[in-house]
Amino acid sequence: MVKNPFVTIGKRRIGADYPPFVIAEIGINHEGSFKKAKKMVYDAYKAGAECVKFQCHIIEDEMAPAAKKTIPGNAKESIWDIMAR
Repeated sequence: MVKNPFVTIGKRRIGADYPPFVIAEIGINHEGSFKKAKKMVYDAYKAGAECVKFQCHIIEDEMAPAAKKTIPGNAKESIWDIMAR
């Protein structure tokens, strides 16, 4: 039995005996802009992230119809419309 197992991604070992593997969450804040998404990836890299994770949403499968009328406090449109964009 291996005492402290690890996984390898490329040449990077990930496990209890290795430094944390930093994953940056990009989410939807790139607003669909490829240029902005690329800048966010670069900024995450500069901040020390080793990879990034993008979210992908299928609105109809994960949001209730009430979301079409729900406007977050920091927005001027519904959360449904924000996610759809």
